[in-house]
Amino acid sequence: MKKILFLITSIVLTGILFTNCSDDFLETRPSNAIGSAELPKDPNALRGLLKGTYKYMQAFGTGAYTGATGQHDDSGIMSFMILQDILALDIIAGPGGWYTFTYQHYPSQRYSNHRRATFWWNTSYGIIKNCNAIIQAAEGNTDPEFLNITAQAKTLRALAYHNLVRQYRKTYRLGHDGPGVPLVLEPPVGDPETDSKPAGKLSDVFKQITDDLNWAIENFGSIQRPTKGMVNKNVAEGLLARVLLEMAYAPNESAKFDQVITLAKSARTGFPLMSAAEYGGGFNTVDNGEWLWGHKQDAEGNISWPGFYSFYDIEKSGRFGYQNFLADTVFVNMFDDKDGRKLFDWNKLGNGYEKYAITKFVDKPDRTGDLPYLRAAELLLIEAEAEVNKGNYAKAQTLLDELRAKRIADYEPEAALTNKNDMLERIWIERRKELYGEGFALSDIMRFGFFLGGTTKVQRGPYHLDFDNVLRDIPADNDKRYIREIPDLEFDSNKAMDRTKDQNER
Repeated sequence: MKKILFLITSIVLTGILFTNCSDDFLETRPSNAIGSAELPKDPNALRGLLKGTYKYMQAFGTGAYTGATGQHDDSGIMSFMILQDILALDIIAGPGGWYTFTYQHYPSQRYSNHRRATFWWNTSYGIIKNCNAIIQAAEGNTDPEFLNITAQAKTLRALAYHNLVRQYRKTYRLGHDGPGVPLVLEPPVGDPETDSKPAGKLSDVFKQITDDLNWAIENFGSIQRPTKGMVNKNVAEGLLARVLLEMAYAPNESAKFDQVITLAKSARTGFPLMSAAEYGGGFNTVDNGEWLWGHKQDAEGNISWPGFYSFYDIEKSGRFGYQNFLADTVFVNMFDDKDGRKLFDWNKLGNGYEKYAITKFVDKPDRTGDLPYLRAAELLLIEAEAEVNKGNYAKAQTLLDELRAKRIADYEPEAALTNKNDMLERIWIERRKELYGEGFALSDIMRFGFFLGGTTKVQRGPYHLDFDNVLRDIPADNDKRYIREIPDLEFDSNKAMDRTKDQNER
């Protein structure tokens, strides 16, 4: 697996040489030129690599490979967030800009020989390899600082694996006994046979994700993070709630809904819901009291042109070719006029594809707007969804009313519905209104596929742009077009992967 899976980034070396926590760790793409045996067991070096890993998560070109370098739809986790939304129902990627073919569900975009299939694979394993180096270097040291650093690394590794399987495998409900992705938990030793890992089962991957997050929750300790651009115990609890919510829909896993409720409540403690006015304030700072965690942008690490706001902030000048994300009219019409989340404006560009511009995300003047990774509102909605699955419809409705009262002027509480799927659909619609643009739309459709799949509820409406390949039919539950194929380069270099058994359906 020399080319893809077993990546050790050059930021490890930089972290060794510059232990002053400089942000200059990410100037080159990952390579396998160095292993963690060369990483000093020094907290300064580990903090440096950890800081570099946070930056790497939003770096430009992290998934690049020969023949497709410098692609502006290759910008770390931001690209994953965007894919989740433009492959679903509510966001339109207009012509003449990046992501347009992906938005159309153009078949080749998910094929194993396409750069899109490779980008996210490379990026995810790049994050995982950095985390493995940190974890191995800190192993066995029970000093609180080392435990805290390791807890952060395990949290980031768990997130990378969860995002990875959400791109390349069906949701856990359907795929738990099917193939997973290679579990790489140690730095490579340089031997292709030893370094090659099998796909295993999806359930194995989820077990590792939950093991990492549980370990992190127990070991973060009392050290306080200096910025909400870093993870902490609350974040690990929130991510675990997100993961267990997906797992709980599988056969014989419903007991996990109790854990989801406990974790979601604990995670959002101390993070009050923002007001409607704050919601409309630009969505660009981790200092917002509701954000548990976000990407803390700064001038030094700013990727600017291929960055998130280049696609959403349509009022920013000089970005044509990027500022092409618009809202479906059907979606806009779902909002009450008094809803502070109704942040849309008729596209003023006059470029031939007039639709509603999204004004939720407003970049800072120096183009250093932060990005939300985890908010209290998501956790409240996770808790409400778990309550519905336990049959507690009234409790779930009370949580929805709590959120809506913060968002909608003069809101009057609603009565709970009496049917489980109807209540889940109400939560699904609320998630769409609350979290649009934040990277949840497609995974929500896949999680709820047992009642959404095969219905007109997941069929794109007439306001979407008219392309030959745009997905207009009614996708089945976890339709194959929602997931990528495993990259060819992985099968070429991984001796333990089976192209017949481990590849997704074309």
